[in-house]
Amino acid sequence: MSGNPDQQPDQQPDQQPDRVAMAEALRVQVFHQTLFGLTPRVFVTHAIIGLNIAAFIALALLGVHPWSPTVGSLVQWGANYGPLTTDGQWWRLLSATFIHIGVLHIAMNMYVLWGVGQFVERLVGQAGLVVLYLLSGLVGSLASTWWNPVVVSAGASGAVLGVYGALLGFLVRQRLAI
Repeated sequence: MSGNPDQQPDQQPDQQPDRVAMAEALRVQVFHQTLFGLTPRVFVTHAIIGLNIAAFIALALLGVHPWSPTVGSLVQWGANYGPLTTDGQWWRLLSATFIHIGVLHIAMNMYVLWGVGQFVERLVGQAGLVVLYLLSGLVGSLASTWWNPVVVSAGASGAVLGVYGALLGFLVRQRLAI
């Protein structure tokens, strides 16, 4: 073989880079720049995770078992329980969003929120994420009360699923943006 020793055997000297791949890379770069321009710093996701962890630690310090809390202790500290919630204790719909049923429960919810929350926060902004998280948590608690009112429910799963739902909605409406 003769010619340029740095040239790969299967590459032609006049072969141009793949224009489609370059255009795609440029589109992704523009998307990232736009996204970071809209929300340069994310901190609401971190604050929500911090509030959930602080509530979990506070309950553990107050005697709630961190691995297997009792139903009574969960209800005492604000878990969602249909008979109490529908009897005027509507605040449980929100407080239940910040109470978790053990270490594994909070770890999984916060891990998933960490993974998606920062990206969605950049999409919807800080205020948008606060509203999205709280409304999703409330709707999740309402759904839990409606579906099975005599079961004690707690956790951020409804709120986290709402954040994922927002991402899914964005992807459906703007599928070519990412």
